[in-house]
Amino acid sequence: MTMAASQTRTAGVTATDVREVMVQIRADLRTLRAMHRMITEATEAAYAADLTKWVYRGYVADIQFWYFEPTGTPRYGTSYALDRQWAGRPGGEAGGLEFVNLAGTTFHLRVTYSTAWQRLGAQEKQEFYQTLDLPWGSAPHVQTSGGSWAIDRTYASGALAATRSVYRAG
Repeated sequence: MTMAASQTRTAGVTATDVREVMVQIRADLRTLRAMHRMITEATEAAYAADLTKWVYRGYVADIQFWYFEPTGTPRYGTSYALDRQWAGRPGGEAGGLEFVNLAGTTFHLRVTYSTAWQRLGAQEKQEFYQTLDLPWGSAPHVQTSGGSWAIDRTYASGALAATRSVYRAG
């Protein structure tokens, strides 16, 4: 006698999904830190902890790591577009970020708020900010004219995916 079973996934994004995807994003952040030494290991850990909270709550649509010239012009960046209704395959190996000479630039981390964040009231936003390790505030939109974006991989687990794009100035 043969028995078979199948399971249909009906749940949304789980804590496991967030953890698995954030491990990959943090691995990229660690690679950038190791190559360019612009943030400390403690800052990397605080960024990762805060980003995990942002992603778990569904408050961000996009995570961005930027390297800016002293003039404010972006030279290099990585962006992770989040999809909370992923139906593709899980996986995606972290890495593959090539060394780029970023001497003289400064590192910035930015997030793009989701509609879930925009629907929150001021009190709810303030309560969430109090759970974070680092201070967060608003930042102007990054102008990327004169460069190019390339989508190079997707990190995914369950219903959550992060599609990585890399920006290089022209």
